[in-house]
Amino acid sequence: MHKLELQVTIETDRARLDFLRTRRDLFDKLRGLRAVSELGFKSAEAEFVSLEKSLEENAKALTQTRADLEQARQRREQFAQYHVVPLTLDQALEPLRAAVTVQERLIDELSLEHTMLVLKSPMDGVVSQILRGAGESVRSGEPILTVVSTRPAQIIAYIAPAQASRLTAGTPVRLETMRESNSRQTLDSRIEAVGPQVEQIPTRLWRNPAVPEWGWPVKIMVPTELEILCGETVGVIGLRRGLSEDTSGIPASKSM
Repeated sequence: MHKLELQVTIETDRARLDFLRTRRDLFDKLRGLRAVSELGFKSAEAEFVSLEKSLEENAKALTQTRADLEQARQRREQFAQYHVVPLTLDQALEPLRAAVTVQERLIDELSLEHTMLVLKSPMDGVVSQILRGAGESVRSGEPILTVVSTRPAQIIAYIAPAQASRLTAGTPVRLETMRESNSRQTLDSRIEAVGPQVEQIPTRLWRNPAVPEWGWPVKIMVPTELEILCGETVGVIGLRRGLSEDTSGIPASKSM
C-alpha cells in the first residue's frame, strides 16, 4: 500500500478505534447491570480488537515504508555526490519533487483534520448513550453521545398533587434500589425540596406506556452510601398515604 494511503487509513482507523473503545467500555458497564447481553458485549469487544490489530499492522507497515524512503533518499544523495547529474535530468525531476511536496502537505492536512475530529468532554463522567454510529454524517454542533456524572447529585420522585401540601424540606423518606440481585440497598434520606408545580412524569415511569401520567416533583438527597448510577430507577418509601404508615417502595423516581 502507498505511503499516503497507509497514512489516511491509519488516521481514519484511529478515530474509529476511539469510538469502538468507548462503545466496548459502555457495553461492559451495561453488561454488569444486565442491560446488554454477553453476546452483544463480545461482539463489541471482537470488533474493537480486530481494528486494533489492523491498526498496529498498518502502523508497522508505515514505519517500514518511511524507513525505506529514507534509505532511498540517502542512496540518491550518495549517488549525486559521485555522479554528475545532467541539468536536463534535474529539470525532469523537478515536477516529481513538486508532486511529492504536494502529497506531504496533504498528509499534514489530514493529520490536522484528524486532530479536529477528536472531541473532548467538558466534564468527567461515563458515556450513557451513543447517538451516532461509525460512518454516519454529523452536522456541526450536533450531539453524538451523552456523558453523565459517575455520581448522581439528586433523586427526583413524583407524587400525587394532593400529597404536595403535606411534604416539606427535611421530611424523612427511605430509598431502595430496584436491582434484581442480592446487592439491593435500603437507606434513609430526606426531602431536599418540593417542586412549584405539576409536571409530566418521565415516560419510562408510566404504569401504562400508552397513558401519560402527571406528578409533583420532589427532590431527595442522595446518601453517600447509596451506590446508584445516573438515570437509575430508585424506589421511594413514604410518599403515598403517610410517612409513618407507608411501607411499600414505589418506582416513581430517578437519579440525576
